[in-house]
Amino acid sequence: MLDALSSTPAAAVSRADWRQSLTWGDIISFRFPVEGSSELPPKKRPCLVLDIARLGERRYAMLAYGTSAYTKANRGYEIRLS
Repeated sequence: MLDALSSTPAAAVSRADWRQSLTWGDIISFRFPVEGSSELPPKKRPCLVLDIARLGERRYAMLAYGTSAYTKANRGYEIRLS
């Protein structure tokens, strides 16, 4: 389920409403918690927005995170960009 697309360039959108203008195909930076450690700060990763879903009044983004690690955990789920 996708939200209405915006033709407004990302640079023209104010910081206050970036969540409302987020759409599939956007590349964002997201902070993921470090597994097994509550003391380390979250790790910033680039993410591709795959989809936007609306459940009631809330919007949710499905993200594909960027990593250089090639492990069993992420093998087979690659999304190649060009």
